[in-house]
Parts: sequence; C-alpha cells; structure tokens
Amino acid sequence: MVKSPSFLLLLLFVSITGCPYLVRSQNQNNLPHFVKSEEKTQLIVNGLPFLLLAGEVHNSSSSSLDYMEESVWPELVSLNCNTAIVTVSWELFEPNEGQYDTQLIDGLIFGARKHNLKLVVIWFGTWKNAWSTYVPGWVKQDTKRFPRARTKGGESMGTLSAFSEASCAADARAYAELLRRIREIDAKEQTIILMQVENETGILTTDRDYSPLANAAFGENVPEELTAYLTKNKSTLHPEMKLLWEKTGYQTSGTWTHVFGDHAAEVFMAWHTAAYLEKVAAAGKREYPLPMFANAWLVQFAGQEAGNYPSGGPVSRMHDVWRCAAPSLDAFAPDIYIQDFLGVCDDYSRNNNPLIIPEARRDGVSIANMFYAFGEKDALCFAPFGIESMVAKGALEGDMPWFGQMSQSDGQRFAQCYKILNDMMPILTRYQGTDQMIGFVQGKEESIERDLGRYRIHITFTGSTEIGQVPGGGLVIAESPDDFILVGQQFSFRFQQGKGSAKHVDYLEHTEGVYQNGQWLPGRRLNGDEYYVPLEINPHVRKVRLYSYD
Repeated sequence: MVKSPSFLLLLLFVSITGCPYLVRSQNQNNLPHFVKSEEKTQLIVNGLPFLLLAGEVHNSSSSSLDYMEESVWPELVSLNCNTAIVTVSWELFEPNEGQYDTQLIDGLIFGARKHNLKLVVIWFGTWKNAWSTYVPGWVKQDTKRFPRARTKGGESMGTLSAFSEASCAADARAYAELLRRIREIDAKEQTIILMQVENETGILTTDRDYSPLANAAFGENVPEELTAYLTKNKSTLHPEMKLLWEKTGYQTSGTWTHVFGDHAAEVFMAWHTAAYLEKVAAAGKREYPLPMFANAWLVQFAGQEAGNYPSGGPVSRMHDVWRCAAPSLDAFAPDIYIQDFLGVCDDYSRNNNPLIIPEARRDGVSIANMFYAFGEKDALCFAPFGIESMVAKGALEGDMPWFGQMSQSDGQRFAQCYKILNDMMPILTRYQGTDQMIGFVQGKEESIERDLGRYRIHITFTGSTEIGQVPGGGLVIAESPDDFILVGQQFSFRFQQGKGSAKHVDYLEHTEGVYQNGQWLPGRRLNGDEYYVPLEINPHVRKVRLYSYD
C-alpha cells in the first residue's frame, strides 16, 4: 500500500510526541472505572474487580520522595497494603503561575511501582480540611484576584471563597495539568486508580460565606436545576434532606431561606462548593478520566450545627445536593473517626454510593471494622490515616488522639488481616452485592444471629470493646448451600437449622487453612471438641461443610 505524505507526517508526529490524544483514546475503555448495578458497585482495575487494602500517609509525607523511600513505602509493604493514598499539593505542583513541577508526581508513581502498590492521589487544592493552606503563595498573596471567604462580621478568613471564578478556574487548570501528566506517564501501567478531589471541603466557624460575592448569590433564588432534581428523586432523598425540605412544604421556587428554612445556609454552601468541585473534576476528567471522589469531615453528633463541621461539605444529608451539582464525582467518602462506624457505613452506602473509606482510626478496633466494611457493606476501600506511624512506639509529633494507635501485636494482626483479604480478593469480589456474604463487628451485644441460605449462624463474640482491647469481627461467605468460609477474629460460631429446615445440623468437614491468590490451601482438619474452638485473637480462616438430618 502506498502511504500518502500526510500519513507519513502523522506517523512522524506520533513518534516524536507520543500523541497523548491517541493514548487517551486507546486506553479509555481499559482505565480504572466503576461498574454499577442495582446490587453493587465495583472498581475495575486492569480488567478485574479490585479492593483497596490501603493506608493514607500523613499529609506532609509525600512532599518528599526521600522521606517516602526511607519511612513510608517500607511500612506500607510490611503491613501488606496493596494501595497507598498520597497527597499532591497545589503549592508544590504549581509554585509559580503556569509553571508546573511534575517531579513529585512522577516520583510517587515510580515509587509505588517499585513497591508493587497502586495509588490514590489526593489533590490538596483550594481546600484541605476546610482551609486553603495548600494553595500556592501567588494565590495566597493576591487576595484581590483570589478573594477570601468572610465571616458574618465581615472578617477575612483563611479560606478562598467558593464564589470566586478566578480561584476555581486556577484550581481547575492546575488539576487538569496534573491529570494530563498522570496520563502521559501512567496510562499504560495504571498505577494511579482513583483521585480524591480536594480534601474535606466546606467552611468552618461560620454557617456560610458572607463575602460580597456570597451575599449576592444568597439573595438569588434557588436554581431550578436543584429543585427539579430534588422533586424527581423525592422518594430516595436522604431522610434528613427530605425532612428539612418537608418543613418548608417542599417549596420548589424562591430564595434559599424560603425553600430550605433553617438549613438554607448549609444547602446553599453545599450547592456552590459542589459546583466548584464539579468544574475542577470535569477539567481533570477531560484530560484523563480516572474515577474521582470527594471526602467528608463528618457531623460529629446529632444536632451539631453546620460550621462546627465544614458547612457545605459532602456530609450524608447533603449528598443529594452534591449529586445534582457535581455529576463528575463518582462517590462521596467518609473520614471515620467517630464511634458510630456502622451507622456511617450505612449512610455512605445509600443509593448505591460506592463505600470508600479513605481515612479511618488506626487502633485495634479498625481490624474488626474492616471485616464489617468489606463483608457487610461491600466497601471498595479501607485505609487507616497516618499509616506509616500506625504501629510506632510513640505517636508521631502532631498526631491527634482520635487517630488512635496500634500496639506491635495489633500491627501484626492488621498485616495478617490485609494478607488474608488480599489473597481472598477473587472470592470477596465474587460475592459482593449478593445475600451470600455477611460481615459483623462486636458492639454492645455479646452474640448475634444471622440467616445465611437455609441455615442460621449464631455468632458469639469472645473479644472486648473496652479501650485497648481487641473486639471480635469477621465475615462469612456461603459458597454453596452447605459450604461456608469464615474469616476473622475473636468469635465462635455454630450453625442451626433455618426456617423449614431439618432439626439437626452437623459438620461433614471443618478445616482451617489459608488462601493464596484465591486458591484454598487446607491445613488442620478439626473435629470433636475442636469444632467449637473460636477464631481467636490472631485472624484466620476456616471452611466448613454442613449436613442436616431429622
């Protein structure tokens, strides 16, 4: 075939530039992505469902490649993590306007590959814990171009205003450049599998921004786009959102106060904060459409007023507002430090929201909690915060007491849990979204009962929920009507007949063992009195085969 001069020029262009547009098009269908059904949401990585057994590093750790090599990567490997959650800050990525330093993101990608880890990258842009401390100096110093939010009394705050088009545009440009660079060096290997857009957005110490731009927007009517969305999805709204809207008679037009009453300020901030993130996320996805999520600083207790937690952030009762304003975000994720772990998991898995837990306490309770998250709520990610100092003898300077701390023995159990779950990943992902897998964690009850197929399983916890002790937790999978996998710690179990079943249930086989790459390797066969030996403090796996008779 005779090739035209224009075709030869195209080949020359591709050979010289690498043609990122062709790379983007070629890999679009093979990128990490969410697959959603009515039953479950899964993250597909390299063609297979993937669970992130992760750890989030301290905020400043990933600002130094040397520090990562010396103090962080080895710890992640020793704990059997398969994913690291790291930060890239706007101030280091764009130290001078329009000049982008890719050395750090490149080094993080190559470091993760060296240690056989996947990455989640957090973009510390406009927001980090509701403040703007990670924006570049040229943004911080130009308050005229990049105006600050203001208190009700008119005082300038340490947070950029969500109503500034200039701030949003600058953030979006930098984020897009970051995604472009990731695409250039990672589209083939796909080390980075998720992006977190900003960190714990919203505004603190005040219920809303009272800057002139914000006041003008608050005086306008609620966008018809939002009220139409709420009306269309009325039957599935978060209960708290539905209740606050009900109190005003489900108004569909008017000012923010007319439509949302006492919660107008928070809904107003949620709409505009989410709209800001939508522009940032959409700009990034145009360059490289990785899955993206936003995380939330949670409401700490019932009745806590917005502003004591970041007003406008993606707390669960604002999810409907965020879904409408930020369709480019694929999920909303909780940072869980409060005690009600189960309640938060319930809240953040509503309406098929993928359960991603990018920050969790790092004490012994987390070991039990992870079984519940993956086994009961089909979580896609679990990550204690400050993973590199989780098992240190003393807390890293600056650590907060609510992060928790693991003893050396807790750390060994944590690593064993991650190894078990990683080796079981093909089995866990196979049963996500089915009624054949359950998870549980010890709470106030000494025992629980759950129906699983034609049997009822009675779980008795042998751990303790006292501070410093190890609670029970685990998961059970029904591989077939009579075959079960039990995984976890600090619980005993017995099976009994379910409704309409035979009177007696007993074991044909009861085996302990391990999984390796999804394959079962049996160990001891248990019998007699050892049928009733609990899964003890060190996590492990059992398989049982049952039979029943009258």
